Amino acid sequence: MVAATQITVLYPNESDLDFNMDYYLTTYMPMVAQELTPFNFHGYSVLKLGAAPDGKPSPYAVQATLYFDSPDDFKRALETSYAKITADVPKFSKHSAMWMVGEEVAWDVK
Repeated sequence: MVAATQITVLYPNESDLDFNMDYYLTTYMPMVAQELTPFNFHGYSVLKLGAAPDGKPSPYAVQATLYFDSPDDFKRALETSYAKITADVPKFSKHSAMWMVGEEVAWDVK
């Protein structure tokens, strides 16, 4: 079962993209997980995005999904950890991410 609230974090696919995936996966995301765990955080997934089906470049290069029990849990996590989490971004990306909060309404994965 997946947590009911999913936070999608999208990093833009800009011409000057210099995304340090190694740092992101080995240092940044474990730190994020440690910061968020007290707030009913259940884990994350990371995707390196490729081209769209029509072959055009994706507007985003990397997607992370964070899993929480509720939007309120995510809100409480940000109130405590937002400054620390965002302060580390320049170590792996020149660009800020877009954040989206979604509540699961269906799940059918085999």
